[in-house]
Amino acid sequence: MHAQCVPTFTDPNLHNPVCSFQWLNYPSGGQVRINLSPLTFNNTYTFTTVGESSEDTFLALYDSSGTLLASNDDASDCINCKQSTIQFNSQSFYSGAYVILSQSGCRDLDIGNIRFNVINNYDPPPRIIEPVVPFYPCKGQSVQLKASAIVLPTKPWSSSDPSIATVDPETGEVKFLKEGIVKIKLLGNLTCETIRTYNIINTQTSAITHD
Repeated sequence: MHAQCVPTFTDPNLHNPVCSFQWLNYPSGGQVRINLSPLTFNNTYTFTTVGESSEDTFLALYDSSGTLLASNDDASDCINCKQSTIQFNSQSFYSGAYVILSQSGCRDLDIGNIRFNVINNYDPPPRIIEPVVPFYPCKGQSVQLKASAIVLPTKPWSSSDPSIATVDPETGEVKFLKEGIVKIKLLGNLTCETIRTYNIINTQTSAITHD
């Protein structure tokens, strides 16, 4: 029977993994407890470090009483894989569940940072779907960005650098002002973010480099 790892670090936040791809950075030198807020009923969640770390990780999911619900050392979906994956349905437990992330055998993590990827297959964040790439707005021209789904925040749009591009926080109307690189953020339900990067060249051309 698996003994519960004793965490040396507990994330002070309650995490509700509603974002499709969510990365959390944690310090090394110990084992991390990640507390989960109440999850969507009958929803499937995947926690994985595959592709996010070269370390031999171990993941364990517990309910509020400390009973082990799921664990994994070496994921079966990749060849010679030392990273871990657990998938579970939230119907099987109530609130107060948590995940402990450690190195295999409950040993301390020994890397600088580790990214912990959370995937929710039920409620993905909205995406910026218009305009399509590439598009060529003239200097000062307004371009209307559109999302793939309705978002709850009343002001979901923001610009990382308003001197390069401004965006109407409510409508998503964006105006490119000068040369540079700017990130336009779309805030979805429960703080899920979509970020698209635009490269403004000669104040004439904007190309989407990535989401």
